[in-house]
Amino acid sequence: MRNFTQDERIDKNYKKRTILFLVCLGISFSVVLIRLFYLQVIQGEYYKEKSEKNRMRVLDIAPIRGNILDRNGYILATNSVSFELSIIPSECNPIQKVSQLISFSLGMDSDALLDKILKAKKKNPYVPVILKKNLNVEEVSRILARNTELPGILIEERSKRVYPLGNFLSHVLGYVGEVNQRELEKLSGMGYRPGDMIGRMGIERLMENLLRGRRGGVMVETDAFGRILDVVSRVLPTNGEDVYLSIDFRLQEVVESELEGIEGAIVCLEPKTGKVLALGSSPGFDPNIFVEGLSGKEWESLSKDPSRPLLNKALSGLYPMGSVFKIVVAIAALEEGITNEKEIINCTGSYQFGNRSFACWKEHGHGPVDIRRALVESCDSYFYEMGRRLGVDKIAQYAKLLGLGVESGSGFSEEKAGVVPTSDWKKKALRAPWYPGETISLAIGQGYLAITPVQVARMISGVFTGTLPKVSFVASDTQEETEEVSQLPIKRKSLEIVRDALWGVVNEPRGTGGKARVEGFDVCGKTGTAQTGSINIVEKDINRVPYHLRDHAWFAAVAPKYDPQLAVVVLVEHGGHGGSAAAPIAGRIFERYFSKE
Repeated sequence: MRNFTQDERIDKNYKKRTILFLVCLGISFSVVLIRLFYLQVIQGEYYKEKSEKNRMRVLDIAPIRGNILDRNGYILATNSVSFELSIIPSECNPIQKVSQLISFSLGMDSDALLDKILKAKKKNPYVPVILKKNLNVEEVSRILARNTELPGILIEERSKRVYPLGNFLSHVLGYVGEVNQRELEKLSGMGYRPGDMIGRMGIERLMENLLRGRRGGVMVETDAFGRILDVVSRVLPTNGEDVYLSIDFRLQEVVESELEGIEGAIVCLEPKTGKVLALGSSPGFDPNIFVEGLSGKEWESLSKDPSRPLLNKALSGLYPMGSVFKIVVAIAALEEGITNEKEIINCTGSYQFGNRSFACWKEHGHGPVDIRRALVESCDSYFYEMGRRLGVDKIAQYAKLLGLGVESGSGFSEEKAGVVPTSDWKKKALRAPWYPGETISLAIGQGYLAITPVQVARMISGVFTGTLPKVSFVASDTQEETEEVSQLPIKRKSLEIVRDALWGVVNEPRGTGGKARVEGFDVCGKTGTAQTGSINIVEKDINRVPYHLRDHAWFAAVAPKYDPQLAVVVLVEHGGHGGSAAAPIAGRIFERYFSKE
């Protein structure tokens, strides 16, 4: 047997240890490799998702919409705190489970919710989609209690538009609604996002750019459960500006009260500036219902209501003016020199034109009348003759000069210009010639004439101030305040003759507007009774006439005569005679307005 030397024994032990070390090292590497394979391949997707959820997120900070106030600071539209639930589709996993949990917590339709999230994920998975607005505190608590089960969920504090007085001044304030897809595309680059509110009518629409403000944002780092770990940066929003209206809250209260139970419109202007002090259209609507959003059925019911509550009748309602239009014809006749204050025309109760007889409202006639008495007593026969002498196009020229048939300058998108007919207009619009007999009807404010109450208020103001400023609802206009208002190109004498006659309408025994008289304030005005169809129904008892066939009642007035401070126009739809239905309302408004001094 061979004996190993000491060196050989040492070498053998060394080899054994080396082999053992290499085996251990190999095992260690194998364990590491297996673990890496497990983590990166088998569990790779899980950890990738978890890592991605530990990410930076930009949270939107919406601005607070500006308040709308009257000229004295009374709040007409403001905001309250609201909570909004959104979800980031890319972080919502599993989608079906999350949608079911939200549905259970908030009582929402699970299928509709799932469909909404899936559509949003397909379109843009990284943009939050609003699931529900105006959450109450209990609903917020339910969602927060399950926060760890609802990845991608966001609950944000928002401001909600509120109209504290409901129907009050609704047609002037307008309303806001959620911006739709078409608007988002049209207004691309202006900062609107899904879920934002936008002005749709009235001041809310007119002053949208001032009221809406500019959004801000905050960049945060969140964990896998959406919890904020750190705020990286913040840009504060710029809240919308408050808008002060020219509206006088106290006078508006009077107007709203006078319109209760009737359909129509009332306009109160500062004659010298065109500022609207009060405006009412009846019936009205509650703007708050649009903030929550209307169902298709609710919208259809509101839009098809025969009383037209959404229509601003003062700016968009088109009506024949009736005898109020005689103011225009009188000025045109005086300016054109076809009559003067001394000429007498005999009214027998009818006016013969060709083979047709046109009746005066006073069955047995007014007898001999001059232009002043014709206005005071509203003699139709006198103005039939003036219309014949002037012709349709000359009448239209003066009507436009006095602001009829043109927009008032209010800026409201819903305002309508109306129609002051001419021979060319009829040829283009109806493809028919103008007949001389139609001028006779036009001379007393009937026929194709279609005018808004705001235009009438502007006209009556112009007669007493000699100017025609644009109508405005804003106390301090963003428009040019220094814009010079030019004088109407009408002789002073012509205006004085008409002004004096309009004083007589209200203050003389035979005047048709005596029910608007206010002692000590020299109210001057003109009544109007406008037919609603081609048939003139002669019936003293208005209650025996079907409602839709009753005449519209007008009254347009200014006070005081020599220093006009307030112009009032009252239109009562199907109210009958202007002197009995509209003039008393105007009288009460003047009385209440001047009693505040």
